Amino acid sequence: MAFRGCFLGKPELFPLRWRRFPGCWLISPPRSARNLSTSSEHSDKIITQFTNQARPFQDFKPHAQSDTLDIFVRLGVLQPSHRVLDCGCGPGIVSRHIAKHVTSVVGLDLTPAMVNLATAETAREQGLSNKCLFLWGDIYSLPFAASTFDASVSRYAFHHLLDPLKAFKEMLRVTRPGGRIVILDASPEPTKQAAYDRFEKLRDSSHASALTQQQLKGLGDSAIATGELLPDPVVTSMELLVDAQELLSTTLLDGEVRNMLLKMLEDDI
Repeated sequence: MAFRGCFLGKPELFPLRWRRFPGCWLISPPRSARNLSTSSEHSDKIITQFTNQARPFQDFKPHAQSDTLDIFVRLGVLQPSHRVLDCGCGPGIVSRHIAKHVTSVVGLDLTPAMVNLATAETAREQGLSNKCLFLWGDIYSLPFAASTFDASVSRYAFHHLLDPLKAFKEMLRVTRPGGRIVILDASPEPTKQAAYDRFEKLRDSSHASALTQQQLKGLGDSAIATGELLPDPVVTSMELLVDAQELLSTTLLDGEVRNMLLKMLEDDI
């Protein structure tokens, strides 16, 4: 039973998934996705943005770039027997890639439209529906028991978080001792951070802040597990080449804002 021990919600709220994953323990989730996050105003921004962006996000070709997917298998040291959590799973691109290498993947996202799209896209790929489960939920309060997963991953989600340390601690809690946490996100140089955040907030109002590499490493220094500091993190970098016009087409922008963003890119933010 691939998902035994998962804490997902009342069976009547997930009738099809209950039948598909009979090992799940389903006990009362919040009834409204908008009541999940620590900041309802910021939650609303995320849900609004990614309800509109769900299909463009799925279809944006750089999101399927192989090295941004293979890195989770490599750094997560994923094995065929592993159970993995994908936080901020979006349309399930990372979840589906990982599912080809492990026993099961649970993808969690705050935006119902993303969860629905992830489920639909996964149903189109033979052999993956039985290995992937998608649900909406709050990264600040993950609905799982401690040590449920062998690894927890997140791609392009942490820059939307007002409290990334709280989210990291939750990922740590639900990952077994000796398991891996892999976070992939934009990470500007410290001298470029403020300018990058200005750019992203103009492009996407749900952006909070893109953490520098040192800030990302600091999450592990600040999160204490069983009274001991975590081991030093493994840090790796990669380049993601994106066409500026294609990037800006993924969000709804008026002409003046679009031109401002293009000028910022030309000035090398």
